[in-house]
Amino acid sequence: MTIGRIITEVDELRGIALRLAEADADAFTAVTGARTLSQSTEEEKAGRSAAIAQALASAAWPQAQTISIAGMVVDLAVALAAIGNPNVISDAAAAAEAARAACSRAASSSARSTQSRPASAKLAVSIANRSRSPASPWSAVIACSGIVQQPPARPDPCSHQ
Repeated sequence: MTIGRIITEVDELRGIALRLAEADADAFTAVTGARTLSQSTEEEKAGRSAAIAQALASAAWPQAQTISIAGMVVDLAVALAAIGNPNVISDAAAAAEAARAACSRAASSSARSTQSRPASAKLAVSIANRSRSPASPWSAVIACSGIVQQPPARPDPCSHQ
């Protein structure tokens, strides 16, 4: 992979991520809108419950896609670290950490939206662990960088369902 190809892919992923952020905002609006529906009659209660369930199911899609995009960003950051300028390796590590944070947030939101998304949760944990594994090329980068510090060991938020 070349630096030019990495830049092209990152630019494409940025555009997708921005559209996913819009879709996430729209999904949140749909959920809050469904929760404001009237509950005066049994029929209205049933309609409200169905609308909430549908909105929550739809809200999981942008989160699942964000988890996938985060994984791609981590992979590109690893590729960049391998071939890029050593003077900016901490920037690549920061990009991987930002992607990991996006993954964690998306997994958390997805779990709340669906109450159970085992496939998304497993993917999120895998992505989060890619930049944390001692076997990862990031372990030395993160541990040795003066800018990006290795955080203390703690349970990963991506593991919560």
